[in-house]
Amino acid sequence: MTREEAIQYVSFQMDDAHERRKATPGDVNSTDRLIGFHQYFETVFVAVRSHLPGVKLTDEVAANLARDYLTEIGWFGEELLVPSRKTLCRSTCT
Repeated sequence: MTREEAIQYVSFQMDDAHERRKATPGDVNSTDRLIGFHQYFETVFVAVRSHLPGVKLTDEVAANLARDYLTEIGWFGEELLVPSRKTLCRSTCT
């Protein structure tokens, strides 16, 4: 999946200071880490960024923040899913 394709699935945006909100593809900026999750037939991406200008989060930090947020809001239901390496997007997805 390319970054452009992944952006179409962005539903949430957050930063490492735990500022969180629903989002649309138009809210994504070029430095956001896009962390994707699949559950049954649903795909969701969380755009994750640092609250500090010029700081880029690692994939691991971004994935943990996104997973914790989706768990907190109950997106996973009863089961917790780990993000697939295929759905972690940086500047380009492969």
